[in-house]
Order: sequence, then structure tokens, then C-alpha cells
Amino acid sequence: MPAQSAKRLGQFAAITVIGFGLITALGSNSTTSALPNFLVDLLHWPFNGLEQVDTPAARVIAAIAGGVMVGWGINLLLITNHLFDTNNRLWCLLVFPGLACWYVVDSTGSVLSGAWLNAWLNLSFLVMFGAAYWMRSRAVDRAQTV
Repeated sequence: MPAQSAKRLGQFAAITVIGFGLITALGSNSTTSALPNFLVDLLHWPFNGLEQVDTPAARVIAAIAGGVMVGWGINLLLITNHLFDTNNRLWCLLVFPGLACWYVVDSTGSVLSGAWLNAWLNLSFLVMFGAAYWMRSRAVDRAQTV
């Protein structure tokens, strides 16, 4: 697969992080919390309308978590845009330690809070970033052998 497709996958993964951060931040206000409520209910399967971001504590956590996710996603996008093509090894060193820490903490907390489905969905981020790195590495290896 071409290196450009690998970069686009990394960019898509970063933009997806930003998107989920924005959705999460919408939970900070009751008038904008329909989508976060849907997501939280879905993650606490079965989907039944019972779980919602409806307390002041949950709303402030939504604001903080959403902001952190948007900021992290922007950093991932900038790192991908500026390093992916020129220094894939450095890109990997900058992306994967944070990704691994996020995955362990987020997935463990999700399981402990009863949102075990989120731990499975978190795998999609690992797969997207991992596939982007693997695809780029293969493209570089092919270019060096030609």
C-alpha cells in the first residue's frame, strides 16, 4: 500500500480523536448533550436510554476530557502532518507511548465503570495508528530495496 495511504490513515485516526473530543465536550451543557448521551448510553450496553451525562460533575468531566482529547488529536495530526513522511521512526516514538498509556487507562476505566464496549472500540485507534506505521514502514522498505 502506498505511503500516502498510510499517512491518510494516520490523519484520519487523529481527526477521529478530535471528533470524539468534540462530541465529549458537548456533554458539558444540557442543551448540547444529546450526542454525548447517546454515546454514553451505547457504551453502557444495552442501549436503553438510562445512562446520561446529567450531573454537574459529569458535565465538568466531559468538558475536561473533551478538551484533552481535542488537544491530543491536534497534536497527533500535527505530528503526522510534519513527521510521518520524513521521520517515521520519530513519529512512532512520539505517538505510540501516549497511545499505549491512553489505551490502558481509558480501557481499564471503561471496564471498571461498566462501559466495556468502549475498551473494544479503543482497539480501533490502536489498529489505525499501528496500521499506518506498518504501511509506511513497508513502503520505505520497498523503496530501499528497489
